Amino acid sequence: MFMWKKIKNHAFSDLFILLQVIILLTYCMVELCSIKNTFWMNLYIRNEFGDNYSSFLHFVVNDETDPDNFLKCKEALLKTGQYDTICAYHSTIIFQNDLEDEINVLELGEGMEKIMSPKMAQGRFFEGTDYTAKERTVVIGPDIAQEYHLQLGDRLEDHGVNETGIVIGILEQGETWLFQDVLTAQSMKLDNQILQPLEKGDIRLYYLGLLTNEEEKEKAIQDAETIISKENITMSVADLEKELQEQFEEELAKNMQWIAFTIAIFVMIAAGTALIIYSRLYRQKREIGIFMALGYSHQKILLNQIGEMGALGILGYVLAVVTTWSLVGTGQEEIGQLIYLNGNSLDGKMVLLVFLVGILVLLPSLFMMIFGILRLQPRELIGGNGL
Repeated sequence: MFMWKKIKNHAFSDLFILLQVIILLTYCMVELCSIKNTFWMNLYIRNEFGDNYSSFLHFVVNDETDPDNFLKCKEALLKTGQYDTICAYHSTIIFQNDLEDEINVLELGEGMEKIMSPKMAQGRFFEGTDYTAKERTVVIGPDIAQEYHLQLGDRLEDHGVNETGIVIGILEQGETWLFQDVLTAQSMKLDNQILQPLEKGDIRLYYLGLLTNEEEKEKAIQDAETIISKENITMSVADLEKELQEQFEEELAKNMQWIAFTIAIFVMIAAGTALIIYSRLYRQKREIGIFMALGYSHQKILLNQIGEMGALGILGYVLAVVTTWSLVGTGQEEIGQLIYLNGNSLDGKMVLLVFLVGILVLLPSLFMMIFGILRLQPRELIGGNGL
């Protein structure tokens, strides 16, 4: 109680110290979250693609490309024998008559079963025949199954094409997949989605080409460029692994620049706080002198000052954690019915690391405090000649 009363008596300087601690620690945590997200997405994509991570080419199709020309080009690429599959995936929203609601739908092109292999709670995932079957098949997320009381074999009617979809599988809780293009660096939960085959005649902007031999990647790119030019369509092809690595390095470089800026702020705030602490001691010279005249030792006065500074540091640390959590959230974001995932969230290791940063910020102030108090004598303070 005595400590907080003393803090209250020096409200302006203490408030300034508190604000500096909050700003620095919040900034550090936000920057750490950003770095974590950069690594998280890179590792997430590697985990999803598994052993095939290095075997993908990335095709980007112009949105004005004629569907027939694209399909001819795709067929010509597959005939080279260099690909296991060339396929796309696409997120959309479709009104389901039977459910009387708009549902997130993930459309999967033929061959996606060679790239995507989610865990199933019941039933099975798509097979090659599902993409050409007369009767459409669908795989649903567990939240869809629970909310609408759906089971294997139930049928869904799609308002857009008025076709029936038979439920052949229910995903395990927590399954995820990439949102739209791989390079958007976003993933989404599949718990509340319906997965269905992409219409064969439909084309999408982004395609993944899974190579049969990753060692022939450069030749495959050259052959693809030749075929694309021959078919006279606007489409680019690139090494997906290289694109992802360049994107990762670019994002990491940006974060490194901000880290350098953070270090500069760290030094300025640490020095500024130390000067404020020394100035604070100067304003307390008469009070400190009276305590020393009454028999208080340097150590006891020092511990009292450290207690005040520690209380401010802990308060600033707690407020910084709360502020950061409110800014970055829990690593997921809801837009409509879609739930996006990212690595931009606080965790225990980050909170501990920033606690250590806070201690480092206050270390110069501690040294300044020790230096100032240990050189004081009562005769220099009561009546006041300063520090």
